[in-house]
Amino acid sequence: MSRSWTFTLAPGTQFVTANHRGHWGPRNSMTKQIDKDIDTRVKQHKIPPLERASVLVEYECPPRSIRERGYKSSPRVEDHDALAPVAKAIVDAFVTAGVLADDTVEHVVPTAPRIRPEIHPRGQLFVTISEVPGG
Repeated sequence: MSRSWTFTLAPGTQFVTANHRGHWGPRNSMTKQIDKDIDTRVKQHKIPPLERASVLVEYECPPRSIRERGYKSSPRVEDHDALAPVAKAIVDAFVTAGVLADDTVEHVVPTAPRIRPEIHPRGQLFVTISEVPGG
């Protein structure tokens, strides 16, 4: 029987998307914060080291405001693929926290990130890590 843990990151957590073209400094700060948040959740949920796992990242977008309706005016995540950088950061954070030995195919089963149809007032990231038996 495989084990699974699901948790959220803080509402409004800032993260890098595939559409982000900003300076490396803020990108690095966002990734470091996610690393700290995942480490905290690993300790809270007592997630043990796993030989192999799948990591699912889901996002509930915040509502769009009227001023954000212009062409390319919003950093809002609009497509599933835009979540790839934050999904990678989360997998890397599980490696740093000691849950996964590495982020290679031997230890991580690929799972595409996705946007949930629900709306969250500030935006909400959901993370599910599931143990995958066997190798």
